[in-house]
Amino acid sequence: MKKSFKGDSNPALQFITQQTRLDPQQEQAPRQVLDTKPDMEETKSKRVNLLIYPSLHESMQKIARVRGVSFNDLVNTVLAAYEAANSKDIEKYNEIWGTEQ
Repeated sequence: MKKSFKGDSNPALQFITQQTRLDPQQEQAPRQVLDTKPDMEETKSKRVNLLIYPSLHESMQKIARVRGVSFNDLVNTVLAAYEAANSKDIEKYNEIWGTEQ
């Protein structure tokens, strides 16, 4: 017997949710350009896998959407602000272990 996944019989469909559209005014929000480190020009990227609470992810997605930026840009901005707020810890690290990673 040959399997047929046409119509509603596809088992994968139970794991896929329908995309919800936001208010048209929010969809047209101007895209902000985020300058997370204006004095540094980095040409390479680092890839990081994070496990975060679903509610936090949803909130960050909403914030990014309202600001008209990508989730990635928002996370980079938040981490850059955290880095700036904790610069003394970075200086202390460099004093103890040096600047090499």
